Amino acid sequence: MPGFTIDGEGTWENIVDYWGVAAVQCYDPAYQPFNRLPEGRFDGVVCTDVLEHCPEEDLDWILREVFGFAERFVFFSIACFPADRRLPNGENAHCTIRPVDWWSEVIGRVAAERPELLWEFWAAVREPGEPKREPVEVRRGNFEP
Repeated sequence: MPGFTIDGEGTWENIVDYWGVAAVQCYDPAYQPFNRLPEGRFDGVVCTDVLEHCPEEDLDWILREVFGFAERFVFFSIACFPADRRLPNGENAHCTIRPVDWWSEVIGRVAAERPELLWEFWAAVREPGEPKREPVEVRRGNFEP
């Protein structure tokens, strides 16, 4: 059967149908096919595996830019543990490794400027000293579970 099923809730042909949006626009400044910053606003903005790679001093403007593209919702996934890879200079690829509550405060502060939007983030958390174990997922946002 084409499409995908989520927790037995239904089957959708693609992510556009699942989210009920008209289109999906990709943007990734580090990936040539999608490195052109989009124009306008979109129903939702999904930002995965990005924020932990950004320096703390840049997070407010990055978050404002992400929220600025959204009309209905914003979703983030964030790893709250060191990356397995190192940069050429030897530093960890995750330069902002912070606990879930810290991320919740930072995102919530910027999200408060756009109270009409739904927002959520899923944080992947590993216990210190447990690099090989699967991360535990923690969800936060202004959603109603």
